[in-house]
Amino acid sequence: MKKHHCIVCARIPQLSCQSRLASLMARLVVLPLNSSSSSPLSTALFTQSSTPATTSSLNSSLFGSRLGVSRPVSSTKGDKLIKLRASARINSNVEAPTPTNIHEKKAPLKYSYIFCDMDGTLLNSKGVISARTAEALKEATARGIKVVMATGKSRTAAKRVLEEAGLTGRDGVFSDFSPGVFIQGLLVYGRNGQEIFRRNLDPSVCREACLYSLEHKVPLIAFCENSCLTLFDHPLVDHLHTVYHEPKVQIITSVDELLETAKIQKLLFMDTVEGVATSLRPYWSKAIGSRAGVVQAIPDILEIVPPGSSKGGGVRVLLDHLGVSENEVMAIGDGENDVEMLQLAGLGVALSNASEKAKAVADVIGISNDEDGATDAIYRFAL
Repeated sequence: MKKHHCIVCARIPQLSCQSRLASLMARLVVLPLNSSSSSPLSTALFTQSSTPATTSSLNSSLFGSRLGVSRPVSSTKGDKLIKLRASARINSNVEAPTPTNIHEKKAPLKYSYIFCDMDGTLLNSKGVISARTAEALKEATARGIKVVMATGKSRTAAKRVLEEAGLTGRDGVFSDFSPGVFIQGLLVYGRNGQEIFRRNLDPSVCREACLYSLEHKVPLIAFCENSCLTLFDHPLVDHLHTVYHEPKVQIITSVDELLETAKIQKLLFMDTVEGVATSLRPYWSKAIGSRAGVVQAIPDILEIVPPGSSKGGGVRVLLDHLGVSENEVMAIGDGENDVEMLQLAGLGVALSNASEKAKAVADVIGISNDEDGATDAIYRFAL
């Protein structure tokens, strides 16, 4: 009689092979794939289970993850495809999944802080936060995770967007007492919503930009904390309020008066995508030299900011203030201005609609903002 070899039969020799499988499954449960045990069986199975199982369910549980057998996954949380980069820092003991097995290996990650970009990340292409994304942010907050806005927007604009989504208030995701990183990291608010960091542009750069705006008839907006100033009316200027939720822009026709009104944190040129790419960015990258920097979060907008500043720098200031390690942080973004923040965080997630620069530094590339990519990342990696 020909002998057969079965790791299950070896454990329960008094039963038939099929009965042994069912009997063993009734007593054992699946362990994480990164179990330190060296036994082939013990890497998949361990202690008593209260739920009996069939032979087919044992085959799926015991061998599915090793042989690539598909397993059902939740259709409501983290059910979209997210690609993990091979060089991901998230868990050195877990092999980075490929797009074909992403649902089979869910990295066991928990973060105490989630830093979220807004435009192109939390907000979809219509400029709103979806109901599903709002629910994910509420659930993260309810579970004790601190959700922090890290955005190029002013604090006023961020509050307006979150208020429309039902996310504000003392017990909400955001309130006047919330920490946050605004205006590309140039204004940072810490505990109890108190300002802890501010950086302003060189006045000479501001003057040059104002004169350029008047000469070339390119609209320029100066961000002064929670106010926006410009030199002349223009249809694009209105978009700043209607599309990007910023405060209504105040027109001050005199350059001297505008510069004397308030300290300016950043300047923002608005033009066509082509105009920014072929004219504005090349010119200002050279004109300002080391006195300032240029950054693009949106293709048809060019921002001029103090030299060496970044949203990631603002996040670093806030983490130091709160005594929080970057390893406790997950960051989600899409723009060129999110690069430093994604690099800093313990886990950096760039959505599929992100710039190539953001994707290049991210640990994870997720689905798009129009597919609730931020929501998917939160459920998959933080909750």
